[in-house]
Amino acid sequence: MKNLKGIFYFLSAALFLTLSMSISHSALYAQMPQNTMAEKFELRLLQLDNAQIEPHQKEYEGIPLTGVVVEIEALASDVKAKLGYSSVTSVSIDGRSIPATIMFLSKLCGSANASLIFSGTSTSSDWTILIGENKFVSGGDLDMMPMILKENGTSLQFSFKEKGRVQVGFLFPENLSNLKSVSLLDKTIELHQQTSKDKLVETMPEAFSGITIKGVISNWAAAKKYICEDSFLQLIALSKGGGIIMAIDSQGRRIIESMFPKVSIPANGNFTLNFESLDAGKYAIVAQNIGEMGASILMKGKKSAEIKIRKDEKLPLTVELGEVVIPVK
Repeated sequence: MKNLKGIFYFLSAALFLTLSMSISHSALYAQMPQNTMAEKFELRLLQLDNAQIEPHQKEYEGIPLTGVVVEIEALASDVKAKLGYSSVTSVSIDGRSIPATIMFLSKLCGSANASLIFSGTSTSSDWTILIGENKFVSGGDLDMMPMILKENGTSLQFSFKEKGRVQVGFLFPENLSNLKSVSLLDKTIELHQQTSKDKLVETMPEAFSGITIKGVISNWAAAKKYICEDSFLQLIALSKGGGIIMAIDSQGRRIIESMFPKVSIPANGNFTLNFESLDAGKYAIVAQNIGEMGASILMKGKKSAEIKIRKDEKLPLTVELGEVVIPVK
């Protein structure tokens, strides 16, 4: 009997110790910092404006639409995210939650390291989505047909083996002036402080008091094939003889040296560059890290698209370059 009691006490103590260790381990694991969805991705608002669909769609007749294009950057490797009806919402100024009704893939950078899984309903191939003055054409600017979002329906899952970026557009059935914010991937983008046209990575005030340079890349359909996650636009100063300083990067691509800020290339080729001020002289815009060629100066006809800034230029100043071309092979 004594032996049985001893065995019973021994087993009870062992069980108590095992449970204690399990609880302690669980508590320790719970206290360890976990990588949340918000920590895996960075969001940037690229475009925000009133939207419409062409040709006219009867199901959206009389419904106001607001278009939003967001760049999603994976901050780590081997990350996944899923976007759908309930995971992409906007909040109105009166507190209503408004799910997105249309989703489209505008641009995928680093596609060799990314994969997409689509499920649900896509639209016909002849849709054109207009967000402000910018057009997104199915089979043209869009890498995927627009997707109609419905409850428990369409979704888009993307995963990155390595760091990369994807630009996704959404249409919300609400007036632009009534929207306060947009939420996805456990993050919220406040809209009331953002500009509404040709929105780039950097937020600029509505009434910009410096120098604004605008243009449209007319060969966008051909050029976008060479644009990837590290591509950007950059202003360069031209010497009196029109010369530039060139170098070769670690990948053997040519680059043009410049001290001006790097500007993300918008998803449809319509670009806007803002500067507080510029010295008098001649300038041009270069697309850096374009395919294997590296740097490519934007052209207008057979010449570079020059920007001339006079001495004592009155501000604010807007320079309209019109249609320009990125020379590609």
